[in-house]
Amino acid sequence: MSEGLKAYRTVSNYYNLHNHEDTLNILKRKDKTIHNSKNKSGDGVIRSGFCVDANGPQKRVDFTIVSGFIKCKTNFSIKLNDKTKIDFQENEKLSPWDVYVIFEHAGNELAAINLFSFRFLRVELPHIKVGGNLFVKFKKPTTKGDEIEAMKTYSRQALKEKFGGGYIEEVHDYDDFVMFPDNKNYRPVIGNCYNHYSRFMHKPSSSYTDESIMHSMGMIKHIFGEQWELGLVYMQQIYLNPMQRLPILGLTSKENKTGKSTFGRWLRAIYGYNTVTIGPKELNSDFSASYGKSNIVIIDEANFQEKKTLENIKSLATADTLLINEKGINNYDIEWFAKILMFSNDENDFVNISKQETRYWIRKVPTIPGGANDEIHNILRDEIPDFLALLESLPHVESQGRTFFADSDIQTEELTKTKKNSENRIYREVLDRLSIEGEQNPKEHTLYFRADEFRDRFYNNDKLTTINVVRKSLRDENWNMDKSPNLHARCWSENQSLKPSKSYSYLNPHWEGLTEDQLIQNKKEQDEVPF
Repeated sequence: MSEGLKAYRTVSNYYNLHNHEDTLNILKRKDKTIHNSKNKSGDGVIRSGFCVDANGPQKRVDFTIVSGFIKCKTNFSIKLNDKTKIDFQENEKLSPWDVYVIFEHAGNELAAINLFSFRFLRVELPHIKVGGNLFVKFKKPTTKGDEIEAMKTYSRQALKEKFGGGYIEEVHDYDDFVMFPDNKNYRPVIGNCYNHYSRFMHKPSSSYTDESIMHSMGMIKHIFGEQWELGLVYMQQIYLNPMQRLPILGLTSKENKTGKSTFGRWLRAIYGYNTVTIGPKELNSDFSASYGKSNIVIIDEANFQEKKTLENIKSLATADTLLINEKGINNYDIEWFAKILMFSNDENDFVNISKQETRYWIRKVPTIPGGANDEIHNILRDEIPDFLALLESLPHVESQGRTFFADSDIQTEELTKTKKNSENRIYREVLDRLSIEGEQNPKEHTLYFRADEFRDRFYNNDKLTTINVVRKSLRDENWNMDKSPNLHARCWSENQSLKPSKSYSYLNPHWEGLTEDQLIQNKKEQDEVPF
């Protein structure tokens, strides 16, 4: 039996058994010409009624109501409104459910089933209104056989067609959205605001054994290495204290099959729709709803050198609030507690971090010993209740800084290397640009350029890379600065009338001319020619 047929039989049978007394009242509400009279015995049970026939001259048309069922004594019509009427045939019999569907929902049986279920059977409404916008809540099945709570916008017209015009009056109207992450004492509504945080799907076991969390601990020790105890604290804070700010966790490796993606999928299995995986494109988009409703944001498989991306990541890691910009609805602010994770295959240059920066925890992830396990996702999923029991049993740890851990705790060799590489970023970019310029100008033995010229051409829209930043980078690398103003053609000169100024020089590796030794040899050979 289909789900639709089950719903129909359940609701219609319930209505016929419990709501037959409403039948005449529904008819009287819809057609003011309908009256009723008691039977002669005076027992108070309505056995007949009459109406003025809508088909022609005014005349009495009788029908009987026995236990709520209508049986017509002759052909007649009942008005629904000025434009619509329902025709009845002699001896036609209607159940209370038939009357409810026809007269309350204009024959839309699906709308009748839905509205009666929500209004009278007190089934939880799947729709909400927030700030005048409509949303539908639903259960989204996963490939693992369970369901995740989800929500998306819904149009008023679609709602009316599916549930009837009266349904929208039943939908609760909330003042705004909020973000209150809580995995132990979840509340879908805070005040009269709807909570964006999804209900936590798992319950911890009453106890655990080393064997029952063997693979989970293996994942922790693989990802966090010698810092695995800090890794457990990191996981504990996400679970028990989801409002706590944590460092940006960067996992890097140029090798394949390291388990970074498996770790991300494990977090998604634990926290459901409170976890999202995006790329820099989504992060730089004007619309923040793709990640703004989640408490764990994973930015996967990308290079993060672009300034806009870097600044967005750093601001998100410590922002108190986030503006949610979603297509089709008004913008709104929510409190922001998200944990940021960054996965990259670039070990050395995946992100630009200054010496003073304390918001990053960078780890290089090794390849998985023995290769990948195709069943690891299912195994880790099965261990979730016991792993949660472990996290609950760990001792409480006090915060040591603005991102919970002390700076020295999350200092790693990878972080030091990344900071060092970041210092040399401008220098390496200068070399790359000059190499391209030299390749395009193989006749030039020496290339000349000014720091301001380089900055204006390649960092014009980058407010953080100032002329002083460029000069400092070149000076720290002991780049050769000409001691006197240079009148040679310069790289990237847009205006040759610019006043000559001190320039940097660069020997073109792509020069196609002759070296000094080659010139001497050529001259010697020319001098030895006998004619």
